Amino acid sequence: MTAFEFSKKITQYNCRTCGAFVIQSSKLADDEDADPKVHWDVMTGTLAEVDGAIELRGHIYLQDTKDGGFADWLTTWRGKDLRRWSLYDDRDVMTPAGWRDESSRPIHVKPGDKLHAYCKCGGVQFWIRRAAKSSNNGEPRPQPSMSGEMCSPALAAWLRADSGKYLACNCSCNSCRLATGKEVTQWAYVRTEDIFQDEAGLIPFAVKFGSLKTYQSSPNVTRSFCSVCGAATFFSAAEREGVVDVAVGLLASPDGARAESWLEWRLERLGFRGDTVGRSESIALAIEHGFDQFQKRSTQH
Repeated sequence: MTAFEFSKKITQYNCRTCGAFVIQSSKLADDEDADPKVHWDVMTGTLAEVDGAIELRGHIYLQDTKDGGFADWLTTWRGKDLRRWSLYDDRDVMTPAGWRDESSRPIHVKPGDKLHAYCKCGGVQFWIRRAAKSSNNGEPRPQPSMSGEMCSPALAAWLRADSGKYLACNCSCNSCRLATGKEVTQWAYVRTEDIFQDEAGLIPFAVKFGSLKTYQSSPNVTRSFCSVCGAATFFSAAEREGVVDVAVGLLASPDGARAESWLEWRLERLGFRGDTVGRSESIALAIEHGFDQFQKRSTQH
């Protein structure tokens, strides 16, 4: 595994082959302590079984999301409300459902907008051009239910929503889970022609740039991740030439972690929902219930 110093107190360990975040150590004392106690955290996505092995308590560091992030989709589990801590150290500070940070500002959409994306260490960074509303041309779009769904370039119209936003989904397939260490991975479908290595849009997308490393998780499927901090970055399939899935966690949208001014989320279901059966179905059910409740709340505003 590759060690990455996430902060002065936290060290993360990632698989050097596929980039999966596996485990992390956290110092429970100040750096001056000659023999600090260490707490170990395991990424649940690496576990063979989850139901019956873990208990969900809540979400931490919601303050960093600006809009509540994934916590607004996973609000309850097995009949109990999950707690929502603004930070981690101050457990008395709770963040209500529907909360938005004061710094989260409305985005005025402009055709020439570009969205900055980068990993924790900064070794991978790129810019995404806003989707053109006219690129759909009225063609029907298939329902993208999973990150690995294969489509031909002729069906690429569904990559762009009528609103000028990119489609995004939550994937629970075993392949994404094992390659990231996460129970659910968030992907946005973006054409490579709209991805640039510089803000000016002069350097086009490339399979490898910066600290990117690639891993072939299955035939004709390539995943990219930062070789330094392990951040998942891209998913690409040979059958979808010119299109990649971009890891949503890299997007630095001013309106928050869900980047709703840039993305149109498909919340009908989890992608590859069947892979959760017999392993983490209680979490999948809770998330899909959260999707339903979130959409109902959204229609009321």
